[in-house]
Amino acid sequence: MVRLEQSAKQIADSLARDQAASEAFRRATDQVIKDDLQGGKTFALEVERLGTASWSMEAELLLAMIAFEEGDYAEAIALTDHYWPDQEIPLRSLIRAQAFLKVGLEEKAQRLWSWYISSEKLIAPEESIVYKKINGDFRSQLLIAYSTEASSQCPLRSIKWLKPLGLAMPRNARIAVGIASALRTLKRESDTLPFLAIAVVYGEKGDQTNALYEMQKFSPQVREAALNQVRIDPLSAYSHL
Repeated sequence: MVRLEQSAKQIADSLARDQAASEAFRRATDQVIKDDLQGGKTFALEVERLGTASWSMEAELLLAMIAFEEGDYAEAIALTDHYWPDQEIPLRSLIRAQAFLKVGLEEKAQRLWSWYISSEKLIAPEESIVYKKINGDFRSQLLIAYSTEASSQCPLRSIKWLKPLGLAMPRNARIAVGIASALRTLKRESDTLPFLAIAVVYGEKGDQTNALYEMQKFSPQVREAALNQVRIDPLSAYSHL
């Protein structure tokens, strides 16, 4: 009986920690989307403190991205120095490659880049390898790929990196779809509308169809206003973050 009670308590404690970690990670992501890196770091560290296997990997990746964006390249390298069993993540490799470049380790960055552009490693390489859409040297291509992979988590930073390189931002429908998905996960459904509108106005047929379906949740007047606004000024969508 005592063992059963202890087991039940352990399960309850584990579930409580997992729930707390889930909420902390949600808040960390929300802060980073708003470009509050310090706020995101605080909540991501709370996830790590709780020590749940299901959320620790996600938090560590977010912390690595924050470290890179803050210019702490040694920390970004240290936080991406793990290979999880049977799993590699494009964003992890790109953060690490970018950090290697910043500290002069170009050969290591090139190796990670070779992994990233290997089509068999990607689920949808025709969508993922955005760098092919513009001309540029290795460093520019790597920066574009990193910024695009990170766009749903850190969209305001992505704009900063991508616009000077000539990528179609903020008209990039693929990035807008990623941001809408992230906001939906964060239960910020109302904030998805301008990004769905970008997908409808500037996206390809698949993006348009999916975005139009999601936009049915909003009234016709609200939908039309959002579409008109992004036609005039697509960058205005990002003010909703």
